[in-house]
Amino acid sequence: MPREYKGASILASKDDYVSLDLETTGFDTRQDDILEIGAIRVRDGKPVERYEQLVNPGYAIPIFITNLTGISNDMVKDAPVLADVLPVFLDWLGDDLILGHNVNFDVNFLYDSAETLLGRSVSNDFIDTLRLARYLYPKERHNRLSDLIVRFNIAETQSHRSIADVEQTVACYQWMLRYMAENGISFPDKDGRRYSDTPLFRGKDQLLRVMPQGDITPDPAFDGMTFVFTGALKKMTRSSAQQAVINLGGINGKTVTKDTNYLVTGSTDYNASLKGAKSSKWLKAEKLRLAGQDINIISEDVFYDMLGDSVSVISMAAETSSNDGELRSASSRAKGTVVSEGAGGFLNAKTKKKELKGDETVTVDSHPLQRLTLEDFPLDASLWVTLKNVVIDNEPQISVTINGSVRVGRIPEILREKYAAMIPSKDAVAAATVAIDENGNRCLRLSLPE
Repeated sequence: MPREYKGASILASKDDYVSLDLETTGFDTRQDDILEIGAIRVRDGKPVERYEQLVNPGYAIPIFITNLTGISNDMVKDAPVLADVLPVFLDWLGDDLILGHNVNFDVNFLYDSAETLLGRSVSNDFIDTLRLARYLYPKERHNRLSDLIVRFNIAETQSHRSIADVEQTVACYQWMLRYMAENGISFPDKDGRRYSDTPLFRGKDQLLRVMPQGDITPDPAFDGMTFVFTGALKKMTRSSAQQAVINLGGINGKTVTKDTNYLVTGSTDYNASLKGAKSSKWLKAEKLRLAGQDINIISEDVFYDMLGDSVSVISMAAETSSNDGELRSASSRAKGTVVSEGAGGFLNAKTKKKELKGDETVTVDSHPLQRLTLEDFPLDASLWVTLKNVVIDNEPQISVTINGSVRVGRIPEILREKYAAMIPSKDAVAAATVAIDENGNRCLRLSLPE
């Protein structure tokens, strides 16, 4: 789900902020709900105000969540619903910086809930103590809140209730700030890279263009984390998803073990689980989590959200017509067979023979070739594409696969060196949203792994 106005993840020493923790029925903002909001306002490094509220989700709380958090159906039966709670809390939160442990999930829940229920955006910047802990302790296998409170002698156990987690998060953050000051450790420099508005394709419409979106702050959510996939994914193949994990520094596991950090479930499996049908991998993951292991069960949509939070944004227009920016349908990189779209069908660039006429279908090197324009998709539609470098007639190209349709566009010579460094030699999986650019043209806004 695109979050255009979401705040930035930063690493900094701050004395004024709101420490936040949500308890939810799961990690998927589309299918799960907030059960409890806990927050403490900090000024000059000292807590001055707190907010604590249970929320009635409107349905029975899963037994697993009750066992994990201690929040039961009886506890929330008389609690207000989120539509009544959220506006009060957001007014209380104001524009404060948010602090939390693995807080990106909390921010996503707030953002999506506020947008859906209230039609407003949550744009507060946030500091993730998990990200800071991974920076300070890169050799540690786990940097969960439960690990930090023991490592820093703050407490012996984590309660998994919002306000208690918030208090422990503040204590851990302040401990790490003191540790950095005492040992002369500075925060990591900004990456220094910026998005440019330089066009990568010439022509009336640009196929690929880097958008001015400010500084990039890489998200270490994947670095060193082990992912296991189960069930069929709807938006990309499992191999593409696993490649995306590798591209972002993660590890792919075959089965659920104590070393697994994320079990990613296909949408069908996740939906079925809400009705009580859980796979053996799912049940094992729940058992390990209740035993204190660092494992999260997430839907494929949450996985795509994680990908989207770890990428830079570029924009790709739907169609170009000039010689410099020709779009063609193409086959796989291995064989190099290329066909271009011509009147009445696709024209094979080598044989000059039409491969597709009218509504006929054809495959080349096992790739289905289709007529596909962005007019086929509504605005804000979410798609997945695969990008790869190809060389055709000794000229660099970019191959763009959109839902099975493979297109190729030329790269202007002046930009080839710059462009080649941007797209990896391996396939790059990217999230895409159908949008309108500043010239009124329908385009794809893509997200590329760093």
